[in-house]
Amino acid sequence: RYKNTKATQVQSRVKMLEKIEKIEEPTEDNRTINLMLPQPSRPPLNVASCRNVTKHYGDIEVFNNMDLEIERGQKFGLVGHNGAGKSTLLKMLAGVEPVTSGAVRIGSHVDRAYYAQHQLETLDPENTVFESIQKVSPGWSETEMRTYLGSFMFTGNEIEKFVKILSGGEKARVAMARMLVKPSHLLLLDEPTNHMDILTRNVVETALKQFTGSIVCISHDRHFLNNVTNLTCEVGGGGIRMFEGNYDYYTWKKESESSNKPENKKQRTPSKGKLDYQERKKIQNRLSWIKRRFKSIEKELEKHRAVTLNPENVDDYEKLQKAMETMTVLEAEYLGLMEEQESL
Repeated sequence: RYKNTKATQVQSRVKMLEKIEKIEEPTEDNRTINLMLPQPSRPPLNVASCRNVTKHYGDIEVFNNMDLEIERGQKFGLVGHNGAGKSTLLKMLAGVEPVTSGAVRIGSHVDRAYYAQHQLETLDPENTVFESIQKVSPGWSETEMRTYLGSFMFTGNEIEKFVKILSGGEKARVAMARMLVKPSHLLLLDEPTNHMDILTRNVVETALKQFTGSIVCISHDRHFLNNVTNLTCEVGGGGIRMFEGNYDYYTWKKESESSNKPENKKQRTPSKGKLDYQERKKIQNRLSWIKRRFKSIEKELEKHRAVTLNPENVDDYEKLQKAMETMTVLEAEYLGLMEEQESL
């Protein structure tokens, strides 16, 4: 029998739904958008290098006689624990951080561009989006600038927005757009996809894959590193170590090396007691679970990413929104697990 309590619950739900702010169906963000980067001229083979570079911050040694070669077309992903020196290396290559000794050399007629989160603060808050790009694109027609800004999902009246009212993600898009206006032989990117929504990340990722110059980047986005980079540079212990592949190759190589050294485990003695052993075992089990979860998240991300990129879904707002919301949750979990993994 139908109960009054059930009717009351239904009416309560209806009132709640009526109070929820309705979201208008997007007309631009679910389109297939392409970003064509201005491609640089052919640079010399040796784009940049570090020669016997030592870097200290007071008594803290970050690098000790470190050598690095960056050649034409190479795309590096910098990896390492927090504080290992990844951002410092990028800054030294960009020329914004001096070396303690040694030398950073940039190839003849090589132009470099540096992107980091602090660039969001360097934007003039009193400029519009259009004016921010106009300042760094002399000679461009209004149509060219509008088309270029459309690649970063600034369309129609959005280009007249003032920087001071933009969200963090929108500011990141403007900063990235400003940096990429001028053709550069070497892009130095520190967390380039931070604050960006899924669609913008896909656009930037695709553009950087097609980019003919060299790239050195830091990113916690494993998918980004796998798709954009072809070399991995592990930073730590005062130096670097090169791996001839993307992030997946790097993790496979490290795991292979660990599994091939069982004798190191035998050298350990249980002298610290049962409690220490249990703690180590607990950490090892947690690390194993994190690795399995990484693979599971990556599969789920690929599935939902395929939904957002499928032209058949271009008008299915609910499906796109659900996929993007799920990806945001998964990526947040992924980043959290990466930080936990580094701390263990």
